[in-house]
Amino acid sequence: MSEKQRNLVIVSGYYGFGNLGDEAILEQLVSELKCLVLPDHIVVLSANPAATEKAFGVKAAPRADLCRLLQLCAQAQLLISGGGGLFQDSRSVGSALFYSCHIAAARLAGAQAMIYAQGLGPLQSDLALWVSRCALSLCDVISVRDTRSAQLVSSWGLTAELTADPVWALQPSPLPIAYQRELDKVVSGRERSAARLVGLSLRPSVDLTDAHLTHLLQALQIALPQDAVLVLLPLQKEKDYELLDRFYQSWVGLGRQGLLIDPAGLILPSQWLSLFSQLDFVVSMRLHALIMALHSGVPVVGISYDPKVSSLLAEFEQPALNLTKETSGPAWSSTIKEAMDRRAQLVATFAAKAEAAKNMACQNFSLISRILQR
Repeated sequence: MSEKQRNLVIVSGYYGFGNLGDEAILEQLVSELKCLVLPDHIVVLSANPAATEKAFGVKAAPRADLCRLLQLCAQAQLLISGGGGLFQDSRSVGSALFYSCHIAAARLAGAQAMIYAQGLGPLQSDLALWVSRCALSLCDVISVRDTRSAQLVSSWGLTAELTADPVWALQPSPLPIAYQRELDKVVSGRERSAARLVGLSLRPSVDLTDAHLTHLLQALQIALPQDAVLVLLPLQKEKDYELLDRFYQSWVGLGRQGLLIDPAGLILPSQWLSLFSQLDFVVSMRLHALIMALHSGVPVVGISYDPKVSSLLAEFEQPALNLTKETSGPAWSSTIKEAMDRRAQLVATFAAKAEAAKNMACQNFSLISRILQR
């Protein structure tokens, strides 16, 4: 096939699983690609191709269908791997192997390959390190979203562009009317400045025990004003909803007011950005709940269960709750209450850094444009 007939751009990542962070990355990436190529020339490898096509207006193919991938690669100009944290072995080496195969297939078929704003690691085994290094060495362009990943790539003798998570560049889109009405309803009859809409994002983790959940419930009960409304945010319904529903039941059982968001009606991740912008404060385990909050000018307290969360909190100088065996309700409640009292100061602390992150995220588009023009 001649180079002129190579007009596809294949997107490889953790897409089609209903994870808001990854879908938000995809929404931003697709918006960038649509400025450079026709929508029909964009093919996303997805666990749910039909849903991906409907949501983002591009073509999609089953992510695990190797034969289909090879057919697509023969027509592809470029395979984009990312963003997110694809090269890691927190559970097994399987993730690093899977995404390495996508890159290898593209290169063997004569297409270019690009690492798009990824965060690398943890890579604990020698096999995962070797596989990841080999995969990145096959790529024409490497961009990473944090300095730790940039240093790792450099230690491999490769060159990486330091950008930022693509979600920093995502623009909000309006909430569906029904969701906006629900938010308006919980603050009606009170001055907006007195209503505390506090977002809570949790995810299942081996490090998050029932004792931690009890401590967190007690801490929020102590730290939040009596009129605070706890807005529970299931960023990945399949994994988060049951956990948050249990927390919600416990919260309202204490006579407190809460709102459990049903993610089914929020089709686009950018609609979540509009939701985050209406919160006063966010407590979160999930990385992209923290990014969306900071993106919207909302201060946070993070729950540090993963190095990527700890790194973000340190970079933006936001307080953290650490998942340790010794964690107690009083310690957490004082951290949350102090952060609530220092909201304006926390916003001033991260405002300039958030603006810088948005500018750095825009560099991802420049890198794609450059490689497609070769």
